[in-house]
Amino acid sequence: MTNALTYVQKNGIPSEKAYPYTAKDGKCNKKVQTIYKISGWASVPPNSGAQLQTAVLQQPIAIGVEADEWFSYKSGVFNDPACGDQLDHGVLLVGYGVDKKDGQYWLIKNSWGEKWGENGYIRIQRDDSKKVQLCGITIEGEYPNLK
Repeated sequence: MTNALTYVQKNGIPSEKAYPYTAKDGKCNKKVQTIYKISGWASVPPNSGAQLQTAVLQQPIAIGVEADEWFSYKSGVFNDPACGDQLDHGVLLVGYGVDKKDGQYWLIKNSWGEKWGENGYIRIQRDDSKKVQLCGITIEGEYPNLK
C-alpha cells in the first residue's frame, strides 16, 4: 500500500471510469488524465481497533489482511479462526457494524469483483477485546491526505 500511495502522491490517479480495474496483468496507460491528487498519507497505529474505527469514520482505510481463507466466502459475517495474521492482500476497510445474528463486524471492499462475496464486500468478525483482529485487520492501515 505504501508503494501505491507513493505513486499516487507523485503522479496522481485517474477516475475509475477513465481507467477501470480489469483484474488482469498488463501495462500501465500513463497517458490517462489524472484527476485525484494526495499530499501524503498517514498510518493508523498497529493493533488499535479503536483508532481504526475512528479513522474509518472519516474515510476508507487501506489495510493489509490475510485472505487465504476468503476464496469460498459468499455471505454473512466471516469468522473462520484459521484466518491468521500473515498479511498477503490489500483491501479497503469502509466501515463496521453489528449484525443481529452474528455480532460485530468490519466491512471490507475487496478487489475480486462484484460476483465475489456480498457484491464484492466481506463482513469480518470484529472483537474489540483483541488487539490483533481476525485476518490481521488491525495490523496495517493507511489512508491518504487529500489535496
